[in-house]
Amino acid sequence: MQRITVLAVFAAMLCIVSGRPGDIFPRVWASIDLHEIQMNNEGTEGDRKEARNEWAKKYGVEKQWNEFINKRASMVMQTRELLARLPDLYEKYLATWNDDQLWKNIEEKQKRLAAKYKKEFEVLKIAKEMVERAGHEYKTEPRRISTFSSVLMGGASVPMPGATYPLTADQIMSAVPVRHLQQLEMLELGLRSINREAPTRFTRRILSADEPLIFIGGIPRSGTTLMRAMLDSHPDIRCGAETSIVPAIVGMRDQWSTPNMAKEANMSGISQETLDDATSAFLLELIGKHGPMAKRLCNKDPYTAIALPTFIRLFPNSKHILMIRDARASIHSIIQRKVPVAGYNRTNIPQMLQMWNTQLTKMVNFCTNAKGLCLMVYYERLVQRTEEEARRILNFLDVPWSEDVLKHEEKIGSEVKLNPKEFSTSQVKEKVNKKALTSWFGCYSEDVLNNMDNLAPLLLRLGYNTSAHEPDYKEFAGDPEEFYSVVYKF
Repeated sequence: MQRITVLAVFAAMLCIVSGRPGDIFPRVWASIDLHEIQMNNEGTEGDRKEARNEWAKKYGVEKQWNEFINKRASMVMQTRELLARLPDLYEKYLATWNDDQLWKNIEEKQKRLAAKYKKEFEVLKIAKEMVERAGHEYKTEPRRISTFSSVLMGGASVPMPGATYPLTADQIMSAVPVRHLQQLEMLELGLRSINREAPTRFTRRILSADEPLIFIGGIPRSGTTLMRAMLDSHPDIRCGAETSIVPAIVGMRDQWSTPNMAKEANMSGISQETLDDATSAFLLELIGKHGPMAKRLCNKDPYTAIALPTFIRLFPNSKHILMIRDARASIHSIIQRKVPVAGYNRTNIPQMLQMWNTQLTKMVNFCTNAKGLCLMVYYERLVQRTEEEARRILNFLDVPWSEDVLKHEEKIGSEVKLNPKEFSTSQVKEKVNKKALTSWFGCYSEDVLNNMDNLAPLLLRLGYNTSAHEPDYKEFAGDPEEFYSVVYKF
């Protein structure tokens, strides 16, 4: 009774303070009535349940009350089900706890991890000793080694248990994980910053924008990798694998030439000439250091040909080779080998032919306007008159003749390094052959072949026989005088 009195007084105070007795009063009395029903011990549970239902009906909360009752019943049911499952769960827990094999597996895993961490610690310990020795040699004989990789390859006498010097690449990679090599490179940079003497990397030939670089370009799958492998086998030339970075950097440089970007740069005191110098210096570092040094450095990235004017401006003494191949063969190769090329929809052959025509037209126009700096090479002639074309190419590049360019397959893995991610890697391991000339025969519909002059009109302009559905390419194997006066019209 005292609780009811307190609730009534509290309700009256709320009514006075809020000034809204109509909103609060019914709720208060409803709470008081429900409290009295719950506290009433007279009668059975059924009587109390009926009283609660009457209470809900009286205050118009039957729906909410039924939802509350159902929810409570559901929770009670879930609790009972959980209690019923507890014995089974307890049994499973005991079975797992007493599983000797499980604990044995856990212990073995812990031992393997401990052995792994111990081995890595030993590797880092050896690496630390190597760095300390390298630091000593940097101080005493700074010109003896050029980079820390020289230490690993035997440029400095660094003791390593169970190894003979110079170390092979396999020995290095098996002993030192890649992440540790990265740590060592950072330590090397730290050593260089401590050693204030002249950087040893400049003991090699310093490159400049006047370097007579060689660039190989063209539509992908047009023989650029074969051309690169042949030049790479020459003792005076080093090309290296495709970078994909060089054309991206030049694309960024072209973006900086737009009116808005040029205006922003000029306001900061950065001229277009400065941007050219910075870009050429960056590209020279990429090209010069992604392989061994040589008298002539070369780069093979197909889409450098579409930015030919920019490359000539950056490197005025550079020479460019534009590879040309039958569109039908190039497109078939892209589709067959699933080569991802931006702008080419491999499910739409007409669209691919039109894209080929657009891009190569631009490349050919750039090349023909760069007199003496760009040479067009037909893939079909290169594989049929290999030595003759190779002599013409080396003469254009001002490089002495070498028989090595005719046997590039013998130098694969030594002088000629291949990138396993390049789609032509498997093909250039073979001797120059004519198999790829006819690989596309029978792969196009009659409609596409009959409409070739509309889809790729440049084909006919370049001297290809578009009326024949299976051309023999004999026009590309003719005598030089006939070929360059009839077929080679540019």
